[in-house]
Amino acid sequence: MIRSSLALLLAPLLMTACTPDITIPKGPEEIPSDPAPPDAGTWLSMGTAPDGQRLVISYYDRELGGLGFATGTPQADDTISWYYEQVDGYGDESTGLDSGDRGKYSSMKVAPDGTVWVTYYDATFKTLRWAHRTGGPKSWVTGVVDAGPNVGTWCSLALDSTGKPEVSYHDDANGTLKLAKLSDGGNEIDGATWTSETIMTGTPFSGVDAAGADISRPADVGTFSRLLITGGTEFVAYYDAGQQRLGFASRTGAGTFNGNDISPQGANMGQWPSILRDGETLYIAYHDVQNQNLMVASGTPGGWVHEIADAGEFVGADSEVVKRGGNIGVIYFDGMNNDMKYVSKQGTVWVAETVGSKKEPVGFHNEIVKLGNFWWVASYDFATKTLFTKKLADE
Repeated sequence: MIRSSLALLLAPLLMTACTPDITIPKGPEEIPSDPAPPDAGTWLSMGTAPDGQRLVISYYDRELGGLGFATGTPQADDTISWYYEQVDGYGDESTGLDSGDRGKYSSMKVAPDGTVWVTYYDATFKTLRWAHRTGGPKSWVTGVVDAGPNVGTWCSLALDSTGKPEVSYHDDANGTLKLAKLSDGGNEIDGATWTSETIMTGTPFSGVDAAGADISRPADVGTFSRLLITGGTEFVAYYDAGQQRLGFASRTGAGTFNGNDISPQGANMGQWPSILRDGETLYIAYHDVQNQNLMVASGTPGGWVHEIADAGEFVGADSEVVKRGGNIGVIYFDGMNNDMKYVSKQGTVWVAETVGSKKEPVGFHNEIVKLGNFWWVASYDFATKTLFTKKLADE
């Protein structure tokens, strides 16, 4: 049963019947899985269950226009057995009603108490929404983070040190970057109220192109936003479309974000960023759009070093940066071959390999997580409209 925010009065009763984990019941009272989605894997977000035995994903169902969720148990042959849940945006068979096209830009995190938070875009009403899985299967509460108008694309969810959700996202109407937090005391019982703020506004661009012709672009920041919260500091990487550069902002405690564009000027860089913090060093993988390279920036908010991690043709979109086997690595899209690639820095050299299928178009909407002693990568398979997964060793 999926509950909307209009049914919040039922939440206290339902929550007493659910333990705060994502356990799938076994036995005669098992809650059946929803049908396997006809189109699963775009706008993929992946994590792990609290038991350390299963994968957890949220995704957009392109065919039915809904937000889906699933838990996956790895099998002996390295396939995944999935348990599916329809969260929001799917048609109601009993009433014939459809709440709209929901689920693009899904971003998910599993909280320390085992509950699940997801933020996503409502393309029908152009708003940013949230969903909270409060206990066992299909125990969802949903609502609106920011009603806009015209907000919520490129949302990125993170949890603070207490497990409360925050989300960065693009304000399409104003071309700004916003951040929303669950208000103090806010939860599914009292309506999950959120407070939002504009954290970056950007500046217009005026200049000349290679032929000497005048060009101008309006201020527009916040697409491709990625939020990381660690050590009491909020970090956001994003694309500055006005300046065509990688933007970065950070804040420790209260107050305003400090931010600027950090990629070299003169080239169109900064789409598809992902962030990792290793000790005191930050790593941001991102796409050099103009030269079609994968870039990695390393350093601190006070100074950055930018490196080309892979200079192959049409590579670098949809990056995910990790530390695997003691090395900084990135999975990303190989647009020339429609594959998923992985590159790692071994000493001073970046070494790339293909980890996706060479037969099917995979490598977009990439995710990578560690489960037990292995890493799992996942992406969308455009040919079969299903999820592609593969197990990797810890190098």
